[in-house]
Amino acid sequence: MIEDQIVMEISIGETLSKARIKRGISVKDVEKNIKIRSKYLSAIENNDYEQIPGQAYVLGFIKSYAGYLGLDAQALVTRYQRENEDLINQSNPFVIGDEKEDNKKAARKYLLFIFLIMIVALTIFIFRNNLFS
Repeated sequence: MIEDQIVMEISIGETLSKARIKRGISVKDVEKNIKIRSKYLSAIENNDYEQIPGQAYVLGFIKSYAGYLGLDAQALVTRYQRENEDLINQSNPFVIGDEKEDNKKAARKYLLFIFLIMIVALTIFIFRNNLFS
């Protein structure tokens, strides 16, 4: 009960860091055991969530890290969601930046390439058949 109160008074990252240190585990050991890169584990411990590629990863990493350390993973995930509700709501894991615009640019490049190939093929055809003679 007192441990739960302490967890609520310090940040999520600090909670994880203190639990890891208390158990005598290095960040590298955690990395090896739960297969999350140490730079992301350190980012979580420093509450620097922008270093992690997306909200789904942040939630999953916190859950895995807390579970590995024997903490209440769901409580920490719920706390993260409550504290970062605006950040979670503005990011959609299924829409990546300007993906639609990138697709349009790729389609234009592809069509231009096809058009150039057709011009080259037509030019070769004309000269081979001496159509201008």
